[in-house]
Amino acid sequence: VFLCIGVLYMFLALAIVCDEFFVPALEEMSSKRRMNLSMDVAGATLMAAGGSAPELFTSLFGTFTESEIGFGTIVGSAVFNVLFVIAMCTIFSKEVLALTWWPLFRDSLFYAIGLVVLSIFVGVTSPEEIELWEAIVLFAMYFLYCVIMYFNADIYHYLTGKVLIYPEDSDDEESTASQEQRQEAAAATRDIERPSLEKEGSANSLASALHLVTLQNDLQLMGQHSFRWQGTFRAGILKLLRDPHTWVETGGVGIVAKIAGDADYIFRKIDANGDGHLDKEELKRLFEALDCHVSPEELTEVFDILDVNKDGVISEEEFNKWYTTSAELIRILSWTQYIIVFPLVFAMVFTIPDVRRPGWGRWCYLSFVLSIAWIGGFAYLMVTWAETIGNTVGIPSVIMGLTVLAAGTSVPDLLSSVIVARRGSGDMAVSSSIGSNIFDILVGLPVPWILYTSWPSKDSTVVIASGKIWISIFVLIGMLVFVIAAVHCQGWKLTKTLGAMMIVFYFAFLAQAILLE
Repeated sequence: VFLCIGVLYMFLALAIVCDEFFVPALEEMSSKRRMNLSMDVAGATLMAAGGSAPELFTSLFGTFTESEIGFGTIVGSAVFNVLFVIAMCTIFSKEVLALTWWPLFRDSLFYAIGLVVLSIFVGVTSPEEIELWEAIVLFAMYFLYCVIMYFNADIYHYLTGKVLIYPEDSDDEESTASQEQRQEAAAATRDIERPSLEKEGSANSLASALHLVTLQNDLQLMGQHSFRWQGTFRAGILKLLRDPHTWVETGGVGIVAKIAGDADYIFRKIDANGDGHLDKEELKRLFEALDCHVSPEELTEVFDILDVNKDGVISEEEFNKWYTTSAELIRILSWTQYIIVFPLVFAMVFTIPDVRRPGWGRWCYLSFVLSIAWIGGFAYLMVTWAETIGNTVGIPSVIMGLTVLAAGTSVPDLLSSVIVARRGSGDMAVSSSIGSNIFDILVGLPVPWILYTSWPSKDSTVVIASGKIWISIFVLIGMLVFVIAAVHCQGWKLTKTLGAMMIVFYFAFLAQAILLE
């Protein structure tokens, strides 16, 4: 039981250090002020590394301990991202998600080629083992992908005769206003405040410490450069803990958590005409002010929750009762979250420079190194404990990687992708999922293999004890081709029917992999 809790805690720890320290350091390193990388190259390299760091270190420790858990985690994470994450985006989105065909086609094609080469190496050229030259070939393919990304616009123009246009991106010439927004949107680790024990109308929680302007800036910054920077749209796990629900689902907790102020003050601000009651239009303006996009049906549902006496308006008494009840629940949730994350955040804040603080950008390289140290430590504990659990209950290491570790390390991406998909940004959610998988199979696997086979005290080959895993890879390729073909036939749109089919594919893949092992 304690080991299971420990593995779950390591999932949380890895998510926090990656989202709050490692990725910001990589963003600063690749910026115009430092390495001056183009958006496409930075997205394919540093940003991809930020999103896939847990899988990379899991693979590294698995390789050097001669365990299949790392290999299983990489393959399992790929399946989870391509099938399950995208499926959840379609199911929870409010509308059919329209996609831009070129990024999806480009990344899916290169990913499929990488999977074919990997499966040939594992199952044909050197069955059940990987030689040094094979690992080098896989790693070289990643540099080829970076070259393709560098000439991305030129390739698109050559193939289609059209100019590739991205949504407006201001990173190259970042305005003073956007810099101020970045500074005002304080790092999530600095937003954590000790929850209040006092019984008052305001919501003293991780989220309610933020004022409205900070909230709006956070939401704007979360989507910046999302179409070009693979992985940068991902909301930090602390933000997801802070704003975990829509208020439709929780009867108001989500909205109250975003408001700073007591109930009477908030009511007066919402009551535009000053008649002492709220109608649907006034309630809708509250949603809009907090950047909560709801459908008319959802607005009606929430209005009915607040309108207890069903007189068609919300009185101040009804609003106060709902607000106070929601705030009380938030206090309980806040204390729970505070107790859970405090040890992790405390340790990281005092050991890793937060480059998002004004004037701290020059420490990005130190932050990068220290973040890697923390990620390595957390990944080592996660792998060790997961293997112990598997050995205890008789589950092979590769299956633990395919299922538990793959899903655990990908949950933050899942939550962020769903959030973005609900806002209608299908490209943002899908491109990051597939792009990170390319990094996993072309860096997360071959780099540990190259290090292992080059190590003086190690063998010249890496043994893949799970000899039938290459069959699972070919199954994944078939599913990927089918999904892309289905999306193409539907006019590059993701429907809920396709999402349901992808969920079936995901569990079918796991079933066949478990049976093969």
